[in-house]
Amino acid sequence: MPEYLWAALNVKVGVETSGDIVVCSSPDARTWTGATPSTATSALSPSLGFFQDRAYLAFNSDLAPKGPFVISSADGSNWSAASLVPQTSQFSLPSSLVTFDNSLYLAFTNNDATGRIYICHTNDGATWSSFGINQTSQVAPSLAVFNNRLYVAFLAQDSGNGILVCSSVDGETWSAETVVSQASKFTPALAAFNNRIYVAFTANDGTDRIFLCSSGDGVTWLSAVYI
Repeated sequence: MPEYLWAALNVKVGVETSGDIVVCSSPDARTWTGATPSTATSALSPSLGFFQDRAYLAFNSDLAPKGPFVISSADGSNWSAASLVPQTSQFSLPSSLVTFDNSLYLAFTNNDATGRIYICHTNDGATWSSFGINQTSQVAPSLAVFNNRLYVAFLAQDSGNGILVCSSVDGETWSAETVVSQASKFTPALAAFNNRIYVAFTANDGTDRIFLCSSGDGVTWLSAVYI
């Protein structure tokens, strides 16, 4: 697919609880194409990733089974039918999709009171394997790749809402959690940039201010910066 910046979102009309998932792209992050409909609908935003020259969208359905589901496209315009990932997610907002070690990865919390985090991966975009990582979260987790390791960020399952990070060299064996010394009300976002890994999050108060902190090794994190 062309080297564009891509975005996926759901479009609701009036008081609709669910919306069509659409995709748009930009060559410069300023000029965007019109919204291209996919074959999916969801109540909340989808997750977008790229694997083996195809775009993938992960989302949860409003009806049983809730998913997560995945659709894919070779051109961003013509999308496949939805396929069900063999796990049930507790949240309508799946984690980010990332490519790591020649596989596509998706993370989410289990659909029960435990909040256990599961990782799913596929080598072909169709057949998925899943396993737990011995961590729990009160919100959906987030994924990123940094320094040849797969990272997952999530919130501690307690009243402190602390942000925690774990990593894996192979996607299956995971480190103990690292405390970022920050707290949030919602799922933190992870991204790698310029030899650092970043976590973005909203303040754990009523202000909804957005903060950003980073690490050069995934273990020691700088103080948060208000953006």
